[in-house]
Amino acid sequence: MRYSILAMVALASLVAACGSEPSNETQAASKSEFQGFIVPGTAVDARNTGFTACSSDYYRATCRKEKATLFGLTAPAVVTMDLKDGKMPEDLSQLTYTSIGFDVPPLETTYPCDDYDDPLACVKPSPLADLQKRLIADGWKMKEWKSYRHFYHLSYAVELQLKGAGGFQDNGLTINAMPIEEVEDNIARIDAELAKHRDQASAAANFERAMANGN
Repeated sequence: MRYSILAMVALASLVAACGSEPSNETQAASKSEFQGFIVPGTAVDARNTGFTACSSDYYRATCRKEKATLFGLTAPAVVTMDLKDGKMPEDLSQLTYTSIGFDVPPLETTYPCDDYDDPLACVKPSPLADLQKRLIADGWKMKEWKSYRHFYHLSYAVELQLKGAGGFQDNGLTINAMPIEEVEDNIARIDAELAKHRDQASAAANFERAMANGN
């Protein structure tokens, strides 16, 4: 089946690097402030930014903030800090975290559905869908891998990882600390992939015109 040129360009713009697994080889990110959060950070930073409901076991300490807001999305958020040899240090600055996870509410449905002609009308969209639209409108670049969508912006030394923004999957939002050099590298790769798709779409359009005009 032949796809239209506009559809090819739209798809390329939405999914710039589909199937490309994010690299696990990263250098340490410097501490930075991002939308009222500090990431990466210490237990002191977590406490100072509202993560005060804490618990711990032999392996880790977890601190929670019941109402955390990121770009209009409000949900409980959690930081997790690993313990070395099961020991809780006296100095809170020795406990560190590199990411912040949000407990995004699952999709809500009305059952039984009153609109049998349009079952999706009975599904409340994931709040991640609105967040994704805002990120794209604000200039964030996206790549997709499996059920995850990763967003990058040259102004921030972080990666935003969304799960479930595009369908009926478990929802999730994570702020990952990332060196700005790695952010720049990811954006360059996304832009290169977009350019390749645009070149392919242009070549396909030229071919179709040539065939239609008999040239």
